[in-house]
Amino acid sequence: MDEAKGRPSESELRAALLGALSHELRTPLTSLGMLLDLARRQAAQGGEARLDNDLLRVFELSLRELQRIADGVQEISRIERGIWQLRPEPSTIRSLIERTREALPANVTLAILDEGLDRPGRWDTERLAEALADLAVAANRLGAGTGTVTLEIRQRESGGRVEFRLRSGEPAGEPIPLGTDAGFRYYRALSVIALMGGNVVARRTSGYVEIAAEVPEEGEGS
Repeated sequence: MDEAKGRPSESELRAALLGALSHELRTPLTSLGMLLDLARRQAAQGGEARLDNDLLRVFELSLRELQRIADGVQEISRIERGIWQLRPEPSTIRSLIERTREALPANVTLAILDEGLDRPGRWDTERLAEALADLAVAANRLGAGTGTVTLEIRQRESGGRVEFRLRSGEPAGEPIPLGTDAGFRYYRALSVIALMGGNVVARRTSGYVEIAAEVPEEGEGS
């Protein structure tokens, strides 16, 4: 890990991605295994295997999570094989942030520090919004875990680039490297933003993380 820049090497990135993937697969698979064991016990007792509404909800959420992970793996595979096509379109920061909020899970919200949200840009808005949402989820997971992630938007006047800086918690203590606990979403977002001609830098201490994603205002493929 390059601690000064917060950027992992390619081999470190791949190892962390695979570790995060195996970790996130385990949770829904464990839930489905518990439901299967319950159904088996009911059948062994001579009853009909039934799930109440709460258990059906667990089943539904587990399947949905597995589908999300499968979609992410497929996306990364397409990126690495060079068959993933960007669809850049005229947009604004405001529109991008609205799409990002729509892509967030219910337990994570954004607190926006920037007022200049009507600045124009040209990106694959849907995919960039999903990547920013993934980074916000990672920031909440690695930082304070309050459910609120601060987003600051900075425009690089000289280079025609815009930076999205996500923070959670208050900085304290020594730097901590990111690992599999950043989550599969984080490593998926890195792949997507790199394809857009951007980069991601993360800095983490105990109970605090800052993730800065920088992309061209005129995205790749424009």
